[in-house]
Amino acid sequence: MAALLAYAFRRPLLASLGNLWVVDESVQLADAVVVLGGGLQQRPAAAAGIVARGIATNVLVAHVKSLPTDTLAITENESTRARKVLMTNGVSETYIHFLGTNVSSTIDEAHALRAWALEHHPKVIIIPTDLFHTRRVNWLMEKQLHDLHVDVRVIALDNHEYNRTNWWQHEQGVIAFQNEVLKYFLYRCKY
Repeated sequence: MAALLAYAFRRPLLASLGNLWVVDESVQLADAVVVLGGGLQQRPAAAAGIVARGIATNVLVAHVKSLPTDTLAITENESTRARKVLMTNGVSETYIHFLGTNVSSTIDEAHALRAWALEHHPKVIIIPTDLFHTRRVNWLMEKQLHDLHVDVRVIALDNHEYNRTNWWQHEQGVIAFQNEVLKYFLYRCKY
């Protein structure tokens, strides 16, 4: 009977699960907006939108570790591409700063952000990121910056294929959700 009810109400149950997992905080005036590695199709444009609205001026772009094809000049480093997206969307080069060096994971980015915060003493930082990535980013960045009294505001970005109310209807949504649930618990245990 329970399985039949769960199947009958799967759409609202799964939509609720997506809504419960996603962290999406309101934005306020901030010292910087952070563009984490990955999510090149959404994160830099979202950061540029935040700058365009006058909410933040400085954009911190995670300096992502180069791929072998980057060093051979076949492809371009992701951080350089993110910077170009920001500039194309109206962010002045003066306000774009690289964060860390050769980061390759969210924990590397958190350490790099902490080092930047120790030097610059921000009060508020905004981090736009993918829907299901938000919970892990929120937990990790708050943990890294808690003693520095930095207000970390994580905002959720819908994927161009799915959102928090229909994610289970798209293979990429299911994969993203399951991967982030696993990564979240791994990070909680490891860090």
